[in-house]
Amino acid sequence: MPKRRRVTDPTAPWPYPGARWWSFDLHTHTPASSDVTSDVTPEEWLLACMRARLDCVGVTDHNSGAWIDRLKSALEALEEQQHEEFRPLYLFPGVELTVNGGFHLLALFDLDAKTADIEGLLGSVGYRGRQGHDGAATRKSPIETVQAVLDAGAIPIPAHVDRPKGLLQLRSESDAGALLDAVTVAQVLDSNAILAAEVVDPNTRKPQIYTERHLRWAEVLGSDAHEPDKLGARYTWVKMAQPALDALRLALLDGASYSIRRSDEPEPFDPFHVPTHCVEGIRISDARYMGRGESAEFRFSPWLSALVGGRGTGKSTVIHALRLASRRDGELAHLEEGSEARVTFDRFGRVPRSRMARGGLTPETELQWSVLRHGVRHRVNWRNDGQGTAVEDQKDDGSWVESASQSVPPDRFPIRIFSQGQIAGLAADDRQALMHVIDQAANTSALREDLEKARSAFYSTRAGVRELDARLSRRPDELVVEQEDVERKLERFEEAAHRTVLREYRRRGRQRAEVDRQFREVTEAAERIEHTADDLDPTDVPVDVFGEESKEDDAAETISALHEAMRDAAERLRSTARQLLAKAASQRAMLGESAWHDACGEATERYEELVEALRSVGVDGPEQYGALVQERRRILSEREQLKSQREERDRLRGRADAQLLEIGRLRRQLSRIRQEFLAGALAGDPFVRMEIRPYEPDPLVMERHLREILNVLDDRFREDILVREDGQPAKGIVAELVLDVSPSASDPAEVHEQKLQDLKLRFESACEGNGDFGGHFNNYCEREFGKAPEFLDRLLAWFPGDGLTVEYSPKGDGRDFRPIAQASAGQRSAAMLAFLLAHGDEPLILDQPEDDLDNKLIYDLVVRQIRENKLQRQIIVVTHNPNIVVNGDAEMLHVMDFSAGQCRVAREGSLQEREIRDEVCRVMEGGRDAFERRYRRLGDEPGVR
Repeated sequence: MPKRRRVTDPTAPWPYPGARWWSFDLHTHTPASSDVTSDVTPEEWLLACMRARLDCVGVTDHNSGAWIDRLKSALEALEEQQHEEFRPLYLFPGVELTVNGGFHLLALFDLDAKTADIEGLLGSVGYRGRQGHDGAATRKSPIETVQAVLDAGAIPIPAHVDRPKGLLQLRSESDAGALLDAVTVAQVLDSNAILAAEVVDPNTRKPQIYTERHLRWAEVLGSDAHEPDKLGARYTWVKMAQPALDALRLALLDGASYSIRRSDEPEPFDPFHVPTHCVEGIRISDARYMGRGESAEFRFSPWLSALVGGRGTGKSTVIHALRLASRRDGELAHLEEGSEARVTFDRFGRVPRSRMARGGLTPETELQWSVLRHGVRHRVNWRNDGQGTAVEDQKDDGSWVESASQSVPPDRFPIRIFSQGQIAGLAADDRQALMHVIDQAANTSALREDLEKARSAFYSTRAGVRELDARLSRRPDELVVEQEDVERKLERFEEAAHRTVLREYRRRGRQRAEVDRQFREVTEAAERIEHTADDLDPTDVPVDVFGEESKEDDAAETISALHEAMRDAAERLRSTARQLLAKAASQRAMLGESAWHDACGEATERYEELVEALRSVGVDGPEQYGALVQERRRILSEREQLKSQREERDRLRGRADAQLLEIGRLRRQLSRIRQEFLAGALAGDPFVRMEIRPYEPDPLVMERHLREILNVLDDRFREDILVREDGQPAKGIVAELVLDVSPSASDPAEVHEQKLQDLKLRFESACEGNGDFGGHFNNYCEREFGKAPEFLDRLLAWFPGDGLTVEYSPKGDGRDFRPIAQASAGQRSAAMLAFLLAHGDEPLILDQPEDDLDNKLIYDLVVRQIRENKLQRQIIVVTHNPNIVVNGDAEMLHVMDFSAGQCRVAREGSLQEREIRDEVCRVMEGGRDAFERRYRRLGDEPGVR
C-alpha cells in the first residue's frame, strides 16, 4: 500500500481554514541592487525563491523598485506555463531605504503595489541618489522618513539593526551606547510607529537607549540575500490567514508570543504540525434549527477555533452535534441527575412531539464529522434512524470507502467535550465525575478492564469451588460403605471351594448345552427329510391331456412309472427320517444312564447349595459375580475421581486466593497510575493541585458503595455501617476504614489494605454464622450468603474507591493552596478548567468555559493556557468572551446568527481579516477592549472600526 502523504507536508496544499504559518523572507535583493553581481533573470530569481520553499518575499532593493513589475509579470508567466517547479509565491513590493542619519529602513507595501509606488515613496522622502545604490540617503529626517513610509501605506522595519548601518548597532561589545546619533535613535524609538526590526543575531545586546524604553518590537529575520542561492537562507514564520500587508501588520503587533517565529530559533518549530487527532469539521443536516434545506458545515483549524455569536444563535448546537456524532453522550451519565449539562443535552437530543415541545432533532437529522487520525482521514456518520455506514476511510485517491471497523470507541477517535456545566460538576463534592476524567486522561481503561476481568475470573473460580464442594460433601463416605459391601459379597465368590463349584457348574452347563444342540440338529434334520418326502408326492395328470387312442398308451405308462418311482423315493426318505429319530432317542436314553449324566447332576446340586449360601449374604445369585466385579471397578474409579476432584478443588481454592491477590495488585496499580498522572500533569501548575488518596473516598461515598455491595440501599444497619452524629466520634465499618487512619501513617494505603483484609475476614465469619457484628447484621449476612453464596464473593473482591484532594490557589500564583470546598463557583470552575487544559493531546471542545469566571481569571488562566495548549492539541471553543477569542489568538472563527428560523454561520475566517474583527466587536461585548489589549501598542487599531 503506498504511503500516505501527511497533511503536514510543506509541499502539500494546506487543507485547513483560518490562520496558518507562512515562511516570509522580508529582506531580499534583485539585480536592481548595484551590489548584486549575479546575472539572473526574473524567472530564475523567482524559481530560486520557490526552491527555498518560501511563501512570501519582501522585494527590498537598495533605494529602488525597478524589478517589482518585472517580477510580477514573470510570476504570472510561470503560473500560466504551469512550470514544474512552480509553487504559490506572494511578492510584497518594498524598498531598503538609506535613511538620513546613517541606517537602513525596509518599507514593505501591500501585494498590489507597483514600481511606481516605490518611486513615489523615494520622491516623498527626498532620495536623490542613484537607484539601486546605498551611497546616498534620504533628505528627510529619520522620523519624517518613517512617517512617509506610513503615509504611503507601507510598514517601516529598521533593517539589520545589530549590524553595520543598523539603527541599534552598538559602539562596541563592551559599550551599551548606540553607535548612531542618540537624538536620531531616540526620535525613531519614541515614534510608536515601528512594530518590528530585523535582528540578525537575537543574542546581540540592545543599546541602553532601547532597553530603557521597555520596547517590544517584534524581531524578524530576512536573508538580505544578494545572490539567488542565498534567498530564504534566513526568514521569518508569520501567522496570517492569507498573505496581505494588513495581516503582516497584525502579526508584527502580536510579536513572538503570538504570530512571529524566527527560522534561527534554537528550539525546533514545525509550523505544519497537526495533532495526531484532529477534528477537521462537522456537517449538520436537518436538525430542528440548523441545516434544514441546506446542510450547515463547519471547518476547524487544527489549533484554536472559536464559535461566537449572541445567545440562541446555535453555537452550543454544534457542540451537542459533535457529542452525538462522536458517541460521547454517555459521558454525561457521570454527572448528577438533573445537572444543567445533562438536562441541556437531553433537551437537544430528542425529537419534539409538538411544535412547542423541546428538542433539537428531527427524524431525518444526519450528522457527519471528519477527523484526522494518525495522518488518515475518516468520516464518522450519525443518523437519527440509526441506519447507514458509521465510519468511512479516505483512500489515497481522495475517494471514501466503508471502514473495516464500524465501531466508534473513544480510543479510536479520542475527543474531549466539556460544557460549563460539566466543568462545574467536576468540582462537586462527589468526585466520581472528576475521577472519571482522570481515568480517561491517565488512560486507565485497559487496567480497569483487567480489574473487572480479574473480578469475573475470581467469581467464576469461587463458583467452581462451591460446585466441587457440593460433589464432595457426601459421596466419599457413601462410596466407602458401597465398596465394603461389594467387597464382602465378592469374598464369598472368591473362596476356593466356591470357585470350583462355579467352574464345574459352568463347564457341565456348557456340555449339556452342546449335547442338547446336537440332538436338536438330528431332530431338525429328520424333520427336513420328512418335509422333502412330502414334497415328492406326484401330481395327477389332467383328464383332458390324453384320450382313448391306443397310440397314446405309451406316454401314459411312462408317466405312471415316474409316479411310482417318486413314491418309492418318498417312502425311503420317510424311513430314513424314522431311523434318525429312533437313533437319537436310543442315544438319549443311553446318555441318561451314563456317568456323565451323574456328574452333571452333581454339579447342579452343588451349585444350588452355593446359591442358597450366597442368598444368606445378600447376593441374589452367582450370575451377579460379573456385575459385582464391574461395580467394584466403578466404585474404585469414582473414588479416584473424587480424589482428583479434591485436588482440583484445592487447586481452585489456591487460584481464587491468587486471583484475589491479583485484584488487589491491579487495584493498587490503578491508584498508582492515577497518582503518577496527576503528579505529572499538574507539576508546577499555579492554579490547581490534586492528590489521590488510595482507598479513602469521602465516608458518605464509601458508605454508598458498600451498601450497594451489600444490597442494603436503605438506612438499615446504621450502627454497623456508619453512624455520624454531631459531637460524637463516627462509628461503624466505614469509620474504621477511613476515619481511624492517622494522616501521619508512613503508608496510609498499606494501613487501609490491612484494615480492609481484617474486615473481609469478619464478613466471611458473619456469612458462616460466626459474625461479631450486630445481631441483625450478622443474621442478614448469613441469610444472604445462604440464599446466594456469591454474596461473600462480592465482599471479598470489593475495594473502596480512591479519595481525591483538590486544592486551588486563590491568586493563581502557585501559593496559598486551599481546599476546593472553600472556593467560589468561579474559582472552582477555574481550577477544573486549569486541570482540563493541563494535560492531554486529543481535541478539546469547550462550551462557554468562561461562565462563572471573572475577566482576570479568564485572561490569566483560560487565555494563557489555551495559547500554550493549542500548540500540542486542537481546541474548539464556544464563547461569549472576546478575550478568549482575541487574546487566545483563535486561528479560525465562526460568527453565528439566527434568521428565518435557522441558526447559520454569518461569517467565518480569522482575526487577520478586517470583517471578522468587525464582527467580533459587533457581537461580543468588550470586543474592542480585547483588541486594544492585544494590540495595545497600536492605539487606534486600523482593523477595528
